Amino acid sequence: MAADHSPSQWWPSQPLHARDRPLALIILNQEVTNVDILDRLWDHADFRICADGGANRLYKAVEGLEKHDSFIPDEICGDLDSITPRVQEFYSLRNVKIVQMRKQDTTDFQKCVDRVREFQTSKTWPPSMDIVALGGLGGRVDQAFSLFHQLLKMARDESTSLGRIWLCSDTSMTFVLNEGLNIIHTPLGHGYFQKNVGILPVGQPATITTKGLEWDVVNWKTEFGHQVSTSNHVMSDILEITTSTKIFFTIELSEELTACECASIAGS
Repeated sequence: MAADHSPSQWWPSQPLHARDRPLALIILNQEVTNVDILDRLWDHADFRICADGGANRLYKAVEGLEKHDSFIPDEICGDLDSITPRVQEFYSLRNVKIVQMRKQDTTDFQKCVDRVREFQTSKTWPPSMDIVALGGLGGRVDQAFSLFHQLLKMARDESTSLGRIWLCSDTSMTFVLNEGLNIIHTPLGHGYFQKNVGILPVGQPATITTKGLEWDVVNWKTEFGHQVSTSNHVMSDILEITTSTKIFFTIELSEELTACECASIAGS
């Protein structure tokens, strides 16, 4: 069979505005400081799972809100060494399934991803399901690098036909681009993003060519300790990035994200 050289299409605003594709939301064990973003992702998700201590973060983020009981996850998954007894009891009484997975060679984030993919392969869910992880970049530096490691490893190990994996923090949306040509839909006028982006060669050097940025490059080698593209600016509704290997792309979320009625974007 001939190799598929079609470009990879990316709509990074999709988890924030649409239910065009099945979506699983993973709450990571990092402080949730923007409840509006949580609310938006929660509303668009078909399945919601807390990664162990992520249950503590969810509980604290919505504690005292009028609709506290609207934020009840479907599952809590991990080795369960971080969730507090109080929080575990709270969700147990609300019939949340709590799954203990003791494997020490995987993080709680990876365990949650494995749960989602397990449901897909058992045909309980659609064969293609996107995952958005909330949090992960606001705490310890080693944990942030561990998260980048996991994202890159999953991007290498599994086909994107299973679904995209997005990392959403309070300020940015981050994901791993495929080798070859990537088409990224970033219409700034729709209110989801600001112009600031970064292209980060985590793991190994890459050679990239870009179109649609303020400072485009052609056959440009990027490598930590050498040169990287940070604080570049989106100048087009559609970006084109060709890369020799998998590479991270991050774009800053709009300051008005939670305060505006954002226009819908067609995408799949």
